[in-house]
Amino acid sequence: VGIFTVGMNDVRGSSLTLNYLKHARRIVNFPVVNDGKVIGLLRKFRAEMIQMGHVTPAAGGANNDNANLKIADLEKRLIEDNLDKLRATDERQRLAGKLSELREKYNALVKGKADLQSDLIRAEEEKLEISKALVDLQIENTKLLEIIQNEKYETSNKVLNAESDLLSAGIKEQKAMETISTLQDKIRELMEDKKDLEVEFVALKKNYLHLMREQEMVKEKNQNLGLELINTCLLYTSPSPR
Repeated sequence: VGIFTVGMNDVRGSSLTLNYLKHARRIVNFPVVNDGKVIGLLRKFRAEMIQMGHVTPAAGGANNDNANLKIADLEKRLIEDNLDKLRATDERQRLAGKLSELREKYNALVKGKADLQSDLIRAEEEKLEISKALVDLQIENTKLLEIIQNEKYETSNKVLNAESDLLSAGIKEQKAMETISTLQDKIRELMEDKKDLEVEFVALKKNYLHLMREQEMVKEKNQNLGLELINTCLLYTSPSPR
């Protein structure tokens, strides 16, 4: 947007202003992001245009119009080229950022792969340890089974021996019972004999006591006879009185 003014009494100034307005109407511009790089490029381009304006000799109006169009076209192309360069730079920076992100992701993936490989190695080591422990457990289980089988065999033998001993003890007990029965029969016989002997003993004792009494009586009788005999002998041996 441009604002132009003309003076009422300034013909020459008004003519130049209108002429400049005529050329300004032919200017074609477009929006540009107002950053430091674009401002620098515009300043450089303006400085070059100012330098070209001082070097180029003054010409007629048509030549000036053509020159202004060419300058505008060149400015447009230069700006477009610079914008393309800026876009390319931005695209390159964006691609560089993406590449950096991809590199970071790749490094992260490589690190993750390394960690995964490390975890896999540890898992394999743990698996080997578990397999080794399982083999040891199977060996120990086999040993325990062998021990259990041996103990079972020994227990079976002990049970068989115990049954044999029990059978032998039963036979011995049966024989002992038979012997006890025989001895009890003999004891009963002996008890009966004892009773008979007791009866005989009682009878013999009675006879013995009777004989002892008879012997006492005989003895007493003999003593009396002896006394009588002594008295008789004394009587016959004593001197007769005169």
